[in-house]
Amino acid sequence: MSMHVDQPTSRLLLASVLTVLAALSAVATLRLPMALFLPALSTFLVLSGFGLAAASYLKSLRTGHVCTDCNSVAGLLVYLGFAAALLTDAEETLTFIEEMEAQGLAGMAP
Repeated sequence: MSMHVDQPTSRLLLASVLTVLAALSAVATLRLPMALFLPALSTFLVLSGFGLAAASYLKSLRTGHVCTDCNSVAGLLVYLGFAAALLTDAEETLTFIEEMEAQGLAGMAP
């Protein structure tokens, strides 16, 4: 039994995926320090884009229908992820990570 998804439902699904990604990004903004926000956002967007592209590819193998909207959104997510990585201040991020490691090691000492 094959279930056919019409075009508006497919677009609604993509819109809901993007809404969830935006909500998770907003929550990450509130929880993460600013030095880690852009690297985390970059990783999240790139992995989401690759995941969506892989799911779209596997779906097209099964159904024979290529979802160009899915591929466009996946490409946009990866592009935005790389842009966030390029905007990251590497010195600030590395300094913050070193401070976290120093505090963690100091907390582990007896």
